[in-house]
Amino acid sequence: MARHPLWFLVLVVAALLLLGPWQLARAESPIQVGVVLQEGEDRVDTYCATITVPNPSGYDALVATGVPIVAAISPQGVGVCQIGDRGCPAGNCFCQCQGAVCNYWAYSYLSDGDWLTSSVGAGARRVGHGDVEGWRWGPGNPPQLYTFEQICKESAVPEPGAPRTDRMRGDRQLSLLLPVAITLGAVAIAIAISHSKRSS
Repeated sequence: MARHPLWFLVLVVAALLLLGPWQLARAESPIQVGVVLQEGEDRVDTYCATITVPNPSGYDALVATGVPIVAAISPQGVGVCQIGDRGCPAGNCFCQCQGAVCNYWAYSYLSDGDWLTSSVGAGARRVGHGDVEGWRWGPGNPPQLYTFEQICKESAVPEPGAPRTDRMRGDRQLSLLLPVAITLGAVAIAIAISHSKRSS
């Protein structure tokens, strides 16, 4: 039993050297999502948000714009109370819905060229590359319509599936570490054979 841990450790190290760069290359796969923010009737801002978190949500896309956000997080989900300078505090997310008029940040997403209101909220709706998210302060109307191409027309991040620098870097690391892993594997086999001969 005392003879096995050494060569077993060598095999584990070899496996980590092989899998490490591969997992690193797979983990990094940023996507781009268009985000439209409209405050009032005239002020409209668009953002081409780059998201690197796995399985991103509409809320992740909003965070990726870099605009200051005040959100209320509860078991029911994430409520966006304030974007930029407009909105309500987290403790009273619907502070301007106390009377007949209700103003809040309404969340929409673009589908087949039209805005749709999400029934699950920004924290629960998944987004993908090329999606367009919309937020508008007011009684619940969607913002002005912009396509992904209009928002991200000068995008520098390739679509998923295209060759990417970080993935190519991981492939180069893998190619460099492969001979090391093979050598360690050969050493492990030699150690195992040596121990086997000694025990026979």
